[in-house]
Amino acid sequence: MLKEFTIISKMQRSNLFIILFLIFTCSNTIAQNIRVGLFSKQIVTDIQISIQNGKYLLKTDNLIVDTLKSGENLSLRLINQQFHCHLNDTIYSTDSIFSLISLNTNTSFFINHSNSGSKARCYEEDLIILYSNERLTIINKIDLEKYVSAVVEAEAGYNKPIEYYKSQAIICRTYAVSHLNRHIAEGFDLCDKVHCQVYPYKSMTPEIRDAAFSTENLILVDSSYNPILATYHSNSGGQTASSENVWISPVSYLKSIVDSASINGKNYLWQKKISLVEWKQFFNKYGISQELSSDKYLISEATRNKTVLINNTPVPLSKIRSFFNLRSAFFHTTLDGENIIIHGKGYGHGVGLSQEGAMFMAINGTTYDKILKFYYKDVHIVKLQTVNAIQNSFK
Repeated sequence: MLKEFTIISKMQRSNLFIILFLIFTCSNTIAQNIRVGLFSKQIVTDIQISIQNGKYLLKTDNLIVDTLKSGENLSLRLINQQFHCHLNDTIYSTDSIFSLISLNTNTSFFINHSNSGSKARCYEEDLIILYSNERLTIINKIDLEKYVSAVVEAEAGYNKPIEYYKSQAIICRTYAVSHLNRHIAEGFDLCDKVHCQVYPYKSMTPEIRDAAFSTENLILVDSSYNPILATYHSNSGGQTASSENVWISPVSYLKSIVDSASINGKNYLWQKKISLVEWKQFFNKYGISQELSSDKYLISEATRNKTVLINNTPVPLSKIRSFFNLRSAFFHTTLDGENIIIHGKGYGHGVGLSQEGAMFMAINGTTYDKILKFYYKDVHIVKLQTVNAIQNSFK
């Protein structure tokens, strides 16, 4: 028969995030460990955990409940505004915080929930689980470099040159440290989705981990030593875009440059066919008459501008890209009977680093620092500690 053991009386939900912040918070500027929300876009009411490597303490707040080792399993489920931890023949009940605290340097666990629709994910180091707003909030507290390794693996893929992996690691690290407060109201620093950076599982590729740890603590900063907006995309189409032509504001280090390295990538050229009727209907929203001759709707030259003129009316290229789900906003068009043929270049928004261009440069012997300074103008590659010292000097 199962035994039930109630750990702690109910706490005010408003206090949960305060406790979590006090126990697990990172520095606002520099952090060696970060907190990542797992399954952050899903409503999670139960989870299953299996220890893969090492030993863990199972805790609720500051009370040690048990010790778990490789191969042991536990599950947690919400029941009547409490969550219950099933471990062996005991149920531990609380409405506060459960956590798995690693006792070794090489610890990892599998985690999943009943509505995930996919196989269990594997993560390293610590796990924090708390109840809030009728759901479980799942947080992985992880060393920054291990997190960077995992993000690079998800973003860059496998069998790429090491110098490219190094450049991508610095970009991912820069993004992470400049967005640490993005989900602070939810109790963690970053989410595991593209809203922050994709973080689907731990890194399992030695080359990628080596790239991350060999560039440990390095980030990109601007002339004021603030972390940059380290944007990147798949392929520039041979020319990157200036930030103001894609978004709103100009950024000094995100300027359009000729990028011949990207013309070697598989995403350099593309085509798409659109019916002429659909094409005209789109431009009619901008006050352009559908009675114009078809040739008036053609875009004769691919440019990295913000708008294109159709019958002297400016139309945002980004809007055309979004509406027709195009790979990029870098294209020209031709007429083929009752269809428009879009001849495109590149893949993505085009601002910042081109991943395929950077890969080609790395294959041909360009080091990571030169790759980064090619795509981001007048930036510096510095240690996190340097940024911290400079920021503290202005306090």
